[in-house]
Amino acid sequence: MSSAYRVRLVLLAILALVEIAIIAVCLNAGWSLATAHGGGLLVATPIILIALVECLRVPLASWAMHLKWTGRLAAFIVLGFIAVGTFEGLSLAVEQMMNARISFITKAREEHDVAKQSLESLTSNDARNSERLAKLDKEIIAAGKTLTELKDTEVPKLPDTRPCTLKTGKPGLCRNPGAAEANVRAMEQHAELLTKAGQAKAELEAQRAVLTKGGNGNSDKIAMADHAVSKAEADLTRELKESPMHRLAANFFGISVQKMQEADFERFKGYAVYGVAGALSLATMVISMIAHAAPKGKDGRIAKALRAYIARKRRPLYRDRTIEVPGPEVTVEVEKPVPGPERKVLEYVYVPYDHATGRRIRDDHTLGEVIHPNQPHLKPVAGGRL
Repeated sequence: MSSAYRVRLVLLAILALVEIAIIAVCLNAGWSLATAHGGGLLVATPIILIALVECLRVPLASWAMHLKWTGRLAAFIVLGFIAVGTFEGLSLAVEQMMNARISFITKAREEHDVAKQSLESLTSNDARNSERLAKLDKEIIAAGKTLTELKDTEVPKLPDTRPCTLKTGKPGLCRNPGAAEANVRAMEQHAELLTKAGQAKAELEAQRAVLTKGGNGNSDKIAMADHAVSKAEADLTRELKESPMHRLAANFFGISVQKMQEADFERFKGYAVYGVAGALSLATMVISMIAHAAPKGKDGRIAKALRAYIARKRRPLYRDRTIEVPGPEVTVEVEKPVPGPERKVLEYVYVPYDHATGRRIRDDHTLGEVIHPNQPHLKPVAGGRL
């Protein structure tokens, strides 16, 4: 089994595990939709279909390698559609995962909002009560002033007599018959005005008493609401700091976790959801096609051209290194005179040479002159033997 084939088997095994994981994630997302509030099997049907269609990815990519280019193009288009469905299913699954992780933060944020609304309501009511008290005080003072003026005001009375001409023709005083009745009506009207002024003042004082009932009750409630808001803010800050996704979002925008708005996190969550889902769907589609492609023995023209271009642009590297090149030994026959009776003695001298170039190797491991082993006076040997 070649190394390329083993690598291909490993790649197919990993791809199968990834596909199983994607199918499981999509089915889990569908189950969550079916069991959620207002959900059902009909709501989860698209996600279940996406998980079932995902099972076709690997077999389709494998069969496409045995087709002509038209069939491969059609298979590539179908794999693209499957990738779009995978993107939708993974987006929903990743969003559900993130929402489940930030559920504690959502709860803490809701508690903080409720406490803040309660404090704002109490503060607003207290401000309105203060304005109402100030207005009532002014009205009470005005009513009291009116009542005092009415009390100090004397009711005008008509005299019992009036000037007239007597029967004798002389001026004199005559009895005024309507004066008594007019004076009575004036007294009654004045008494009615006093009564109304007193009643108005009493009603204003009663309203003020209702507003000021309980003493510092509103102040105590405001203090308790303010403490609840502070506690909710501390809990929310702790949950935000403990959330890895919120810390990552804060680092992404370059702000602190406390200053990050909910809209900023929602935008970052969109980036994360679509990025992860898009990368996984596209990567699995491409890997499913690459894993079933047949490897070629030689590099293509584009690969050769690219390697040649890189080799031309690459900075040359030189390194001095002494390499001992073993070569076959050459035996040289040399005649050497020996004192005594005339005789010939052969002395074998071993001359190492490079078999590839046919040149002698000197003592400093450099190449010397060319030596031809087929010369008459040279005899190649091996292992130091003839």
